[in-house]
Amino acid sequence: MGKGSLRIITPLALVFCLFSCRSGIYQVQRMEVISMATPLDISQVVLVNGLDGLPYKEHELFSSTVLRQLRSNGFIDVFSSDELEVELLSAGIRDFSIQRNVDRLYSELGIVYLLQVEILNRKKARTNKLSALSAAGQDVDRSFVSLHTPAESRHMVDIQYSLYQVDISDTLPVYQVRAEHKWDNSLRPDLIRKDVQKLINHLNHFTH
Repeated sequence: MGKGSLRIITPLALVFCLFSCRSGIYQVQRMEVISMATPLDISQVVLVNGLDGLPYKEHELFSSTVLRQLRSNGFIDVFSSDELEVELLSAGIRDFSIQRNVDRLYSELGIVYLLQVEILNRKKARTNKLSALSAAGQDVDRSFVSLHTPAESRHMVDIQYSLYQVDISDTLPVYQVRAEHKWDNSLRPDLIRKDVQKLINHLNHFTH
């Protein structure tokens, strides 16, 4: 492009540039809400389950982030399946893929909502020596690294959130998202919060 040329950015292109450059990739792959869904009742108990394949620290980060975001929306009785492990085992609930076990959540424990979280796919980023030094806290400027070293692969994660209302044995919304998490292969809590909020907002908007 010559010196005297003028580059015109349309509003759509500008939004895309700001979104992709500053926030990374965030793509909604699937959003479904059943037609008979009703607004969420924040007085009911919510159980969060899934993420069994994650390392302990990531599991704790993910779980605690989801629980906090639910509580920020007014839910008081929010638990992870780890927190209720004893109660679940006492009720004979071990495998959530079996419908009768899911039904027991309500009949035995009074749990109305089950939020099932599943990581469908995770492509971890490859890092070069300079980015590894940066991750270790060395004084390496990330803009310099990205401009003067071979391109790194992105840390892409596909996550699906499925919210069930177990007292009526129905799935309310299913939300699947692909997002770019941290370049050092760790998960971004702000994106997890965004996922949960989008799920709740979409359901509440759809049912009003």
